Amino acid sequence: MSTETGRPVALVTGGGSGIGLAVVHQLAEAGYDIGVLDVNLESAEKAAAEVRALGVSARAFRCDVRSSSEVSDAVNGVVEAFGRLNVAVNNAGMGVPASDLVDLEESDWDLVIDITLKGVWLSMKYEIPHLLNAGGGAIVNTASIFGLVGSPNTTPAYVAAKHGVVGLTKTAALHYATNGIRVNAVAPATIDTPAVQARIARDPSGSSRRFLESWQPMDRMGSPAEVAAAITWLCSDAASFVTGAILPVDGGYTAQ
Repeated sequence: MSTETGRPVALVTGGGSGIGLAVVHQLAEAGYDIGVLDVNLESAEKAAAEVRALGVSARAFRCDVRSSSEVSDAVNGVVEAFGRLNVAVNNAGMGVPASDLVDLEESDWDLVIDITLKGVWLSMKYEIPHLLNAGGGAIVNTASIFGLVGSPNTTPAYVAAKHGVVGLTKTAALHYATNGIRVNAVAPATIDTPAVQARIARDPSGSSRRFLESWQPMDRMGSPAEVAAAITWLCSDAASFVTGAILPVDGGYTAQ
């Protein structure tokens, strides 16, 4: 049953933690009703409860972005709950430990590509018809600095997947440029998310933190809120003439 409130409606994949959670909060603060999609339903439900306290409506949906049926059901669930879809943030993704190309297991390649690249394609596949029905809207995909450059310190599957996200973003932006749908991406560097914190915690010497901080010319990691601010701007009318852009949020990494 629709609970349409008159507020714009956004969905966020991977919305239960890290960058996605920060996006959920900032879009809610901007006045959006929110569909929180995450493979971890408990995390999605917690995020939805947090932003309902801000006075907006929010619903949680379990969504494994590798699954066409789960993505379709979750996106349709958002529209059924709120009456429409105006903004989609496709943030779900993952990496695996760094390895040389020849040592990368096929199963790890498939996992990273399925979640990080196929998941963005499936999300857009089911979001775009609803955005067209709403008369247009905005999509923001989470790419990476490693969608813009290569890296010897990152698994080749992740670099390939994020380059694919960049290509998908640009192609979709061109395809729907006259249909009122803007499609952009952010390209974060190292962001201080729970996943990065877990990696750091495995190294009590502290060298992992300094290594990750030193990648950025600003000599620090970014925060999820800093990436979310860029995403929220790209979703807004302030970015009404911006489409096909890949916005680095990287402390200067790609300026080197």
